[in-house]
Amino acid sequence: MVADAGEPVKMQHILRATQTEYENLGKSLTSVEVSGWVEEEILT
Repeated sequence: MVADAGEPVKMQHILRATQTEYENLGKSLTSVEVSGWVEEEILT
């Protein structure tokens, strides 16, 4: 994914991966849980 594209891994990439993992577990990741990780517009 990010590493294959030759890009540096950033918090937004970690957030996306975390959201995917939570979805796989049938859970949702709230903005409160990730507050301060990245800018708010990425969470939507």
